[in-house]
Amino acid sequence: MGMDAHVDTLRPHVHTEAADIVRLQTILARRVLLIFALPLLVIAVLGAYAYRLSNRVQTLEVAQRNDEALRRINVVERIMQKYPTQAWAIHEYEEVAKEYPHPQVLVRLGALYYGDGRPEKALAVLDAAKARDPTYWEIYSTAAYMYLDQGRIEPAIAAGEHALTLNPWDAQTYNNLAWLYTTQAEVRDLAKAQAYISNAIDYTRGRDPNTLSTLETLLEAYAETGQIDRALETLEEALTRVGRYGTAPASLYRRLDALREQQASVWKE
Repeated sequence: MGMDAHVDTLRPHVHTEAADIVRLQTILARRVLLIFALPLLVIAVLGAYAYRLSNRVQTLEVAQRNDEALRRINVVERIMQKYPTQAWAIHEYEEVAKEYPHPQVLVRLGALYYGDGRPEKALAVLDAAKARDPTYWEIYSTAAYMYLDQGRIEPAIAAGEHALTLNPWDAQTYNNLAWLYTTQAEVRDLAKAQAYISNAIDYTRGRDPNTLSTLETLLEAYAETGQIDRALETLEEALTRVGRYGTAPASLYRRLDALREQQASVWKE
């Protein structure tokens, strides 16, 4: 047997030993990985669970505080309906706002301040509500009323129109702006006022006396400018709208008769 044959007989043994070494290294590597990586994996999983649990606890605590705040608000509003004690209600809402400064709470607090003769503080609270949620429509609706009450026409219109872009079903703001567009010479727009009154009637189902009062004011404005036909058309349309939801007030029918008499006298002339 030559040298080549001897080498050939050794090759299988060499290959076997090399394979054994590779397998041994693989086994050792896996064990090292299990020894060091598994605890790290366990720590990571437990850490993630603890983080989620902490967030869940915080969420539940916030929800609990919010529920308590809402219950307190409901109690305050029920008491206010029977015993309108302004100072006490302001104190209660101030306490609620500390724990639950939701824009709705701040808007209500601002309205209470305004009713208590503190308009600057009321508007400051509305600004705080706006900083928390600039898309909350009631901030602007309430501001529009306050500006209107102060005779600040331009900011009232700006706030009111913005409120309607955020909530196109805000009947109170439609009514307030209709009154402005009817009574204020510098911004008078009777056609726009008529459209806004129609919306207010629809969204209150014809039951808001303030809207019907604004309608009366609009009819007077039409009559004063000699637009009797337009006044009649507006009133007849309003009566149709109100009639969808119930019986219109007798005062509107008396106004209808008066306008028809005016129209007849104009035709005679």
